[in-house]
Formats: sequence, structure tokens, C-alpha cells
Amino acid sequence: MAYADDCSGFARLKLVRFLLSLVSIFVLAHFLGSMAARIVGGDCAGPFARYAIFHLLGFRYVGKVLHRSQVSPRSLLGPIPAEFSLKKMVGLLWGSLTVNLGLAYLTVVMWMTFFGPQLLEILGGFEATSIMTAVVQFVGVVLLAPIFEEFVFRGIIFGYALQRWNDKTAIILSALLFALGHAPNLLGPLVGGLILSLLYVRTRTLVAPMLVHMANNLFGFLMGIGDIFDSTTASLLLETTDRTHLVIVGITLLTVGLWPLIYFVKDSLKPKSIDLEG
Repeated sequence: MAYADDCSGFARLKLVRFLLSLVSIFVLAHFLGSMAARIVGGDCAGPFARYAIFHLLGFRYVGKVLHRSQVSPRSLLGPIPAEFSLKKMVGLLWGSLTVNLGLAYLTVVMWMTFFGPQLLEILGGFEATSIMTAVVQFVGVVLLAPIFEEFVFRGIIFGYALQRWNDKTAIILSALLFALGHAPNLLGPLVGGLILSLLYVRTRTLVAPMLVHMANNLFGFLMGIGDIFDSTTASLLLETTDRTHLVIVGITLLTVGLWPLIYFVKDSLKPKSIDLEG
């Protein structure tokens, strides 16, 4: 059955209400997580409460939206097409990770240039991650978040835009909202959102963008655990007057990572647009 036939119920979705509900759940989860951290203490209670409450309420709400729209989660997931090979998935993953790392280098340079001493306060606030906190963050960031976010952005929001407009508008809208959901870091999520949306169009299954999303978050998780962004690191960055090497590394990573992405985008645009008439 065609994607558009399965998801025609999304045409009745109130998008603004849907987004505001998700924001409310996010705010409530962070508020309750902060309270849990104060009451229980320790560095694990807060993250555990935030991730648990947000995903518990979030998945419940998404389930209700799918039920009201008469769309089954299984119809959104779908099987991985046989023609989408492991080689393409690895190339896409390599390009996505490399481009994100390149953008991270360039973002650090931008922050150092425009914010200066404020960067020391931001990065100096990070502390070494305990084992329990790392486990909680792994489950929340690497496993649960990609599944939830793909259902929201590539599933519901993409399906809503597809029913009202066309696949190109759906790609752009879902990517923009995905980036806004990761503010203030907008550039990387915007590129990632476009890639994940194109991957969804190309494969017609949420499984593929979920796997790429998980791998990308795993990379960020591994880069972030431990005492990586401590005050000493921040001080060394700020004292570096010649940031040319950082720019060179960032541009090099972007160049290396872009060619598999460009190939994937060209390949994704070859098939016809999704047919709304099935």
C-alpha cells in the first residue's frame, strides 16, 4: 500500500497544537527532572527523570495522535527495501558523521570569534560523566530519542506536510522543525534533518533514518562522555590566536563527507515524487 494512502489521516492534524503539546511535555519533563535532582541528589537522578518522563509522555501522546489519525506505527516503519544496500547505508552514515564533525569544528571557531570569554563559562560547566549517568544518557540519547524523533518529524510532521502539499515541502518543513527542536545548534540538525528526510523518501521506511540517527547520536555521545569539555580545554581554545588549523580541519571534513551525501541526494531525487493517489 502506498505511503500516502496509509497516512491520509494526517491531513486532519492540527500542527501548531501538536508542536505546542510536544513543547509542553519537554518543559514539564525538564521541570520534574530538576525537582528530582534536588530531592534525590546525585548526578543521575535529573537526567533519568527527564528522559523517563519525556519519553513516557511523548510516546503516549504520539500514540494517541497516530490513533486519532488512524495511522498504525507499523505502516510508518515499513520494511527496508531490498534495493537499499548496506553499502549505501554505510556511505550515508560516513558522510553524515563526517559533515557533522566538520560543522562542529566550524561552530567552535564561530563561538570563539563571537562569544570569546563566554565560551569558557559554557564549556567549563561540563563535568566528568559518571558511569550511571552515561548509561542513562546512552539509553535516552542514542536509543529512545532517535526512535521518538523519527516518528515525530519523519512520520507525523512529514506525513502532515505530504498530505497538504508535496514531498519537497515535506522534506523542507520536517527538516526546519527538526533543526528548531535542537536549538540553539541549528546548522548541523538542519543538514541532518534534510538527509534523514531524503533517506525516508528514498526508502519509504522509518527504520533507515532511525538507524542513521542512532549512529549519529552515538558518535556525539562518545565524543561527549568523560571530561572532554572541561575548563582547561576551554582555556586552551580561547588562548589559541591562530584558528586557521581549526577552519582547515572543518572544511576538510566537510569536503570528505559531502561527496557520499551528494551522491545519495542525486540518487534520491531520481525516483518520482510520492504519488498522493497511490
